[in-house]
Amino acid sequence: MAERFPNCNGEITRHADGEPYVKVPVGQSGCVMFGPYELLQPGSYEVTYMVSPSDGFVSDGRDFCWVDVAANIGQQVLTRANISSDYLKDGSPMPVKLRFSIDAPKTLEFRLHSMGGHAFEARYARDVVPLAGDALSVEDSPFYQENVDLFRTFVYRGAKLIHWDNNIIVDWMGIKVLIKSRDDLQLISEIFRHSAYKFEIKGEVCAIDVGMNVGMASLYFARMPQVSAVHSFEPFSRPFQRALENFALNPEIRGKINPNNFGLAGKTEKLEVRCWDDATLSTSIRGGDGPIIDRISVKDATEALKPIIESASDDKLRIVLKLDCEGSEFAILESLDNAGMLKKVNIVMMEWHKWWSAELTNETIVGRLSANGFITFDFLHLDNPDASLIYASRA
Repeated sequence: MAERFPNCNGEITRHADGEPYVKVPVGQSGCVMFGPYELLQPGSYEVTYMVSPSDGFVSDGRDFCWVDVAANIGQQVLTRANISSDYLKDGSPMPVKLRFSIDAPKTLEFRLHSMGGHAFEARYARDVVPLAGDALSVEDSPFYQENVDLFRTFVYRGAKLIHWDNNIIVDWMGIKVLIKSRDDLQLISEIFRHSAYKFEIKGEVCAIDVGMNVGMASLYFARMPQVSAVHSFEPFSRPFQRALENFALNPEIRGKINPNNFGLAGKTEKLEVRCWDDATLSTSIRGGDGPIIDRISVKDATEALKPIIESASDDKLRIVLKLDCEGSEFAILESLDNAGMLKKVNIVMMEWHKWWSAELTNETIVGRLSANGFITFDFLHLDNPDASLIYASRA
């Protein structure tokens, strides 16, 4: 007769170590384990769940369960995390840890819920241990708690989180970056999680990063063995300084990166533009409605890039151009085209923005790239026709 345990919904099986696990078949959704209604005193704690794939488990990128810590008979959730099926891609039991704090005695449940799409097993015992004051780290950050699901997704995909000087460092693919804002989370998702700038090409590469922001793409390029140099351009002072911080965290590759604190455009000039202190995305050289005035410099794209492109070409380097510069891309490509520099570029990876002119569209860019011998791929979404990713490679 199958074993049954209290506070769980499912058949019990025992692993080789004798530990009881609750079996969860495909199609079973809802609460799998609840309770044990344990009274804990004020303090900080860590609870560990163990989950294991059953036969036929498929790591398809979807979440298969979620865990939480609840008080007041489930009415108050102290912390929660969704678990991706990719977390079990190695086929072995894996721990899931949650940290939480309480400021008064509470009777708690440590629950696990199935989403119904995967067969798996969950260890019945959930280990709860108190944390010493100096053990509190990333999980205790309010910013982490506000974005816990996204941070946990990074971890499931192989990232490590480090507490450093009251900030969070994400160590991913051998690259360390400071995460201070929602803009940073969007950037690291695009570049590391979704591989927005991943490419393969034979030969050594010179990468040009226009719209460096806080330096994540530059670091991503510099980490590639075939990339010998990265030339980066960022006109705004705050993201530029943030980029230098990130480069300092990566001493083994920062020597490849040549950061420039000016932007590229159709002409050389100095500008005063409004921006926001904590925003680094969607910041154009035309400025916005932010409360801060930043005095920036921009240079004609050909003036800045011609020496780099010609030197790389003389050294037989392949040239990869990344553009994410909030509308300046039209003038940059026009300048390079008029000077005959586009024909020397091998790959273009860019995001265009229809902010400055109703007449300039993705077709403007695709037409210019095609006329210069590129095969182009335009990922325009019809629900957002004013911006898209465009990739181009020389035939």
